[in-house]
Amino acid sequence: MQDWSLRRDELDHWLQQQQSQQLVFVRYSSRHNVNFEWVYNRADLMHAHVIWARDLGVEHDQLLLKMLADRTAWILDADNLDPQLVPYSDASTPVGPPSPETRGTPEEDSQQ
Repeated sequence: MQDWSLRRDELDHWLQQQQSQQLVFVRYSSRHNVNFEWVYNRADLMHAHVIWARDLGVEHDQLLLKMLADRTAWILDADNLDPQLVPYSDASTPVGPPSPETRGTPEEDSQQ
């Protein structure tokens, strides 16, 4: 991904359109460039529709999941070539907006 911020914006836009409130845990690899920061939020954090948080491991994540139990939780591996949202409970199936390489035309998207 040449510009990670465009992908973050695309995912955030999709999350903002979901009915339920959202929580995204972001994983960084050991080779992460600290200038490519995915975790930032609105000033009124507890009322934000989407909250971005660093993945700190299951034990710490569970504390946040309990506090924000009404939210749909996701994992995102930010340093993948094509970062995808994956349900927190299932790290095997990406969901959300398709990556730019696999996206159809707007007409095709509207028919789905």
